[in-house]
Amino acid sequence: MTAKWKNLNAREEINKFTDDINKIGAGYNFGKDFVMKGAMYLTENLPIQYKLSSFTQKNLELIEDHWEDTKKAISEIMELQIKTLLLDYRYYQLLNIYEIRIVPHIFLHQA
Repeated sequence: MTAKWKNLNAREEINKFTDDINKIGAGYNFGKDFVMKGAMYLTENLPIQYKLSSFTQKNLELIEDHWEDTKKAISEIMELQIKTLLLDYRYYQLLNIYEIRIVPHIFLHQA
């Protein structure tokens, strides 16, 4: 599914961005699923269900069209989380466990 973008190499973009957000602060352990769910959530109200039928060619084109905005929104909320919350090891563990709860914060921050 990530190989179907028209202009960008989706696999490289998603892998690099996942690596980049995992280096923020003391480090996270987000996966590509988190990034793709975030991209779907932030793009034209696409469904966030991670199933093959959600990744239509039209949806993939919309995700690619909004990719820079998606990366910016996710990065900014991750940095904001670091600046505003208590940062100890337990917090990072909880953030990784409840990663899907961050997506609505990203959406609100972007608005």
